[in-house]
Amino acid sequence: MVILWRPLLVRIWIAINILWLAMMAFLIAINWSGERVSSRESIWFNNKYQFEWGDEHPECRNKFAFWPDGKEMNPKYFDTFYGTDIGTPVPLRSDMPADAARDWVNKVRSEVSDCEEVQWMPIAKADAIRNERIALIAFAFVPPLVLFLAGIGIWSAWRYFAKEHWLSLPTNVRKGLLRLYLVVAVPWVAWFGYVIFDFVQHHHYWHWRDISHAFWSLLIVPIGGPILLLVIVWVISGFRKSVP
Repeated sequence: MVILWRPLLVRIWIAINILWLAMMAFLIAINWSGERVSSRESIWFNNKYQFEWGDEHPECRNKFAFWPDGKEMNPKYFDTFYGTDIGTPVPLRSDMPADAARDWVNKVRSEVSDCEEVQWMPIAKADAIRNERIALIAFAFVPPLVLFLAGIGIWSAWRYFAKEHWLSLPTNVRKGLLRLYLVVAVPWVAWFGYVIFDFVQHHHYWHWRDISHAFWSLLIVPIGGPILLLVIVWVISGFRKSVP
């Protein structure tokens, strides 16, 4: 039986893309509202507004940043890492008890933080939802495109370079290598497909970086395997005696 490889590979590519786009359509549908990435916990963990807003928009500090006697407080009290081991030490007022001065600083910092959050939180939520939607759409269409380009490259290498070397191998060797490829590639793709699906369902700072790593790892065996095999076959064929 003669196998028509080109139509077969095209059908496999179409089937994979249909499955991929169906999965991504489901993920896009359940994540399009942005509820998961726009929660307060997610916003606080994944954006920088709370660290920079007060420096660029001092309205809240101008309203609350005063000592009980009306004196303006040192702006360094509102540094992100004030009061931590990595923060810059800022002396408290010498004319107040240390505990009272420290409690007052913490109280004012909390008031300023709450005031600023009302200003930057809507902007941060809108940014988070927009970025999530862009990432989902891009991730839906980039992998099929990469797979298509990789398929063209492998097919061209097969047609113009590797076909004769592959066909020179004994039939039983070719059959065994194909089975070995399937045994390794199918679980590999299934595992990293699950990893990608799981990462899409969770949102954290390195969310899309993890998905990107999983995607490129997924391609190592399905695409890298045939390339490595063709290289090995080409090297082995170089040791054969040429027929006079």
